[in-house]
Amino acid sequence: MQTYEQHLECRKSYMEHADCTVRALSNLLDCSYGLAHRKLAKHGRKHGKGAPWRSIRLACKEICAMKERTVSWHGFAEYSIEAAKFGGYNVQTISQFQRSHPKGVYLIAVRGHVVAVVDGELIDWTANSSRRHKITGHIKLES
Repeated sequence: MQTYEQHLECRKSYMEHADCTVRALSNLLDCSYGLAHRKLAKHGRKHGKGAPWRSIRLACKEICAMKERTVSWHGFAEYSIEAAKFGGYNVQTISQFQRSHPKGVYLIAVRGHVVAVVDGELIDWTANSSRRHKITGHIKLES
């Protein structure tokens, strides 16, 4: 898995910003920043912009097939907190999620942002400030 610092170096070479989906997908599937970047771009992510959930799903599916991995989808990542609650998803804050999921690799959706949680540790530039954000959905690496 690439470290956060390695992702920042890759980000510079790609002249990227607003790339939280690229970094989180790279962490989730243990693939390179470049592979995650290319697959998201192939499925509709515009350079320097966040990725729509359709792009994340398609890129994730393609990378999983390449790496012989599987993921499970939980909640309603593309919707609001109210919609996630209405759909029966147990809406938690990032901090609560970390405590209740001490093991495993996850991509977590909050409003306007995605982060990776690896074995209970938040991997993101917002790691020190975003613990109270509510999660609308998550993706779990299964194998």
